Amino acid sequence: MYLLAQVLHKYDLSLDDERVTPENLDTLLDALQDHPLSIELVGPHLKAQRPEQIVADFHMLLEQFRGDAEVERNRSLLASLRFSTSRLSEQAQAALPWLGMFRGGVFEQVLLSVSEMEPGEWDGVRAELQATALVRVEPDIQIGDRPYLRFHPTLPNGIVASSMLSPSGAEGVEDRHCRPDSEEARQRFIEVYGALSRAIGHALRGSNARGGMEVLRREEANVRRAMRWAVQADQFDVTAAMGGTFGDYLERSARLRERDQWSAWLAEAATQVSFSSAAAMAETERAWSLFTQGHAAEAVERLEALIDRLRHTDTFDPAFQLARSRGYLGRVYYHTGVQRRQLQS
Repeated sequence: MYLLAQVLHKYDLSLDDERVTPENLDTLLDALQDHPLSIELVGPHLKAQRPEQIVADFHMLLEQFRGDAEVERNRSLLASLRFSTSRLSEQAQAALPWLGMFRGGVFEQVLLSVSEMEPGEWDGVRAELQATALVRVEPDIQIGDRPYLRFHPTLPNGIVASSMLSPSGAEGVEDRHCRPDSEEARQRFIEVYGALSRAIGHALRGSNARGGMEVLRREEANVRRAMRWAVQADQFDVTAAMGGTFGDYLERSARLRERDQWSAWLAEAATQVSFSSAAAMAETERAWSLFTQGHAAEAVERLEALIDRLRHTDTFDPAFQLARSRGYLGRVYYHTGVQRRQLQS
């Protein structure tokens, strides 16, 4: 009851409202199984509906969620989510699939750049999603004078639910420049996050390192997704450029183990795409990472194999990467005391 009171207060409602009584609120909470996320989703709708009306609609929705143990365990939450998304306007339902491209949240300016939605159109949708607790606005840090949007934890399921509603939402998506699941949308996602990563990199090396760290902290999951999609699109140079900033971010966050794991992933990804200067750089960085972890022999093996490959490649001018990898090999030899081999190389 306390949580419900807090939700009502947030939306300018009160337990003193004449439409609510202890009895009908208890019935509502029983229907929601006292699930905090369900209360957060359904509570705002008390502004337009009486508790008994919500309970009646809710029981009808509950019957749609029967099946395996996981579904049964989360029936209340799934029904609450369907309850909220089914009451969204067609315009808001059409926007939900675009939110599905992002994880956890997104800066509003990034969302607009990827989706190409009109700002005026989106502002109305945002107000609707905010009023139903599906999105929370965090204005403390902004990009392009627009805030960060944090999604309700259940929103990904809500996006799936919206696709099973009336086809109007899907038609709304079709009317846009492209669908969120299209290659064109993915490419735009990669390009937008590539530009964002460059801006963050400048911030980290400049006077606003703290701001850059905060932006990347919130967008971390989306940046990871952009880099993976770039690898799948055989755009490893884009991944490598973003990965440099991302590795710097992990190191500054004292997440050194994750930085090394990321280096390993980047080197593995380099083997799945065309050999390039960026792929050679990733392999060199991976070898050095192994050396700093105490695996000198493996680092030497990787660097020697890379040098041999660079000496015989004709896909790009390898001069710079050849000099760079030899320099790293020399450093490994020097630090391990193999000075004679260092001179021979």
